[in-house]
Amino acid sequence: MKWCYGKTASMPAAPKYNLQEHIGLKCAFTAGASGGPLLYSYKSSTRTGYLIGVNSVAWDTDGNDRYDHISSPYFNTDTYNVYKAAANLCTGNMP
Repeated sequence: MKWCYGKTASMPAAPKYNLQEHIGLKCAFTAGASGGPLLYSYKSSTRTGYLIGVNSVAWDTDGNDRYDHISSPYFNTDTYNVYKAAANLCTGNMP
């Protein structure tokens, strides 16, 4: 397992992937990192943090043919509402 950490920032729109709003951070992950968690306030002592996105696109922002950033859509209230509705369906509870 590999990991990256740092300050996130807005990434440019990527029409090729239909991405309008997403955040990224400096990281040399490659395509195999897709779907991995983007955590906020991770604490290694308790192995806990807040899931705020999933790795989606690896970027070469400086044009040197090497990935240097990873980006994710940012989870917000809409994302939580979809998750909660799906969780309720799976448990038999209706919203």
